[in-house]
Amino acid sequence: MMGALSDKRPLEQAKLMNSFDHPGLLTNVTLLCILSSILAISTLPCDAMATTLPQENSETSQEPQEPPCCDEAKKPTPKTDDEECCEQKAIQEPKKDENCCEKPTEEEASRATAFIEAPKIADLSVLDQDGQRVQFHTDLIAGKTVLINVFFSTCTTVCPPLTATMRRVQQITKEQHGDAIRIISISVDPANDTPARIKKFGALFGAEPGWSFITGDKPTMDQLLRSLDAATGDITQHTATVLIGNDQTGEWARTYGLSSAEGIAEIASGIEQRAAVFRRLEEAADYFPNNVLVDHDGNSVRFFDDLLRDRLVLMHVLFTRCTGVCPPIIQNLKNTCAILEDRIGPEVVILSLTVDPEFDTVERLKAYHDAAELPDDGWLLLGGEKPDVKQVLTKIGAWTPFKEDHNGWLILGNTRTGDWRKLQAMASPLQIADMAREMLGESEEEATPPTETATRDK
Repeated sequence: MMGALSDKRPLEQAKLMNSFDHPGLLTNVTLLCILSSILAISTLPCDAMATTLPQENSETSQEPQEPPCCDEAKKPTPKTDDEECCEQKAIQEPKKDENCCEKPTEEEASRATAFIEAPKIADLSVLDQDGQRVQFHTDLIAGKTVLINVFFSTCTTVCPPLTATMRRVQQITKEQHGDAIRIISISVDPANDTPARIKKFGALFGAEPGWSFITGDKPTMDQLLRSLDAATGDITQHTATVLIGNDQTGEWARTYGLSSAEGIAEIASGIEQRAAVFRRLEEAADYFPNNVLVDHDGNSVRFFDDLLRDRLVLMHVLFTRCTGVCPPIIQNLKNTCAILEDRIGPEVVILSLTVDPEFDTVERLKAYHDAAELPDDGWLLLGGEKPDVKQVLTKIGAWTPFKEDHNGWLILGNTRTGDWRKLQAMASPLQIADMAREMLGESEEEATPPTETATRDK
């Protein structure tokens, strides 16, 4: 059988087969072949090696399979800024769900805002970034709208983005309110955060005047943080919320410090706007007397609290026996009422104060009101005891010992905005109505509720 096969083999194969008759030669040749194969494979590139190595299931897979070293899909991809931020946030707060690292929407940020009871903030002696000793409540909080957050200067997670957000908030609020809104950043690492260090930290973010960075000795700072409900046993786990409020109005809120700067600024702006109204009303209350007067229906009313507060008033003087300028002034103001229409009453009130309180009793004022067909709502004729009437009229510059010498001025005032003006009571009804609209915060072309339009301070 061997001979039959030999007749069919090529010459080279026959020579190889003859080597089986010499075992030593076979061994040497075999070792050389194995070594040569190993060296050749080890020097092949990765792609070539992949095609050289035997493949499993070659019948079903025609494509060469790359080994793990050449699998591009398994190489790490660069992280985006959001992913980096998310990983840093994860250090600060445990992951709560699959979407924990998504940036909150405006609606979500607004839901994260909670208006709270006014905190009892400790008035402790602390240091600012300039090394100046200040009383925390007296010097930094009292009479101001403030935003308060906590930080530490070596923080590399939540503090940098939160501080950058506060910087943008400062820019927005300065454009809207000047220096009325302040920012206070309190260190939770007072042992390391010296005034020089926190000043350098603030400078990195471009902090402007009106932004205080606070540190101090640890017992004092711990007490301060407890009063703000911001104490923490681990500085890396400090809160990322911002406390916003005004101690005059007692209006306070907490919101998420990494939400949009515009949203945070809007909360602060609303609190400041309401605080500004409060301050103007307090100033007006200090200026105007609050004497008790009597209206034409016999009701006792306090001049400031019941008549001036929170409304636009048009004030003038008269007396019921007047036959000179008083009747035409009354008619002129009636024509003004026709232009202002439904504004009279809810938002605008006309106050007609008598300069003859001893004669102008409640009955005479009522008869005068009805005879002139004045509106039942939004127009009051006022008298009372002479000392009270005299004090009120003296304050508005309208008292005279001789009733016939009374002035013909119309005083327009809005205690909410602090806007006070004066013009002749016989000015055109259209001019008076336009001025009233302007003081309410609307124009003749576009009437809008006064709460939606900024009014002018004077």
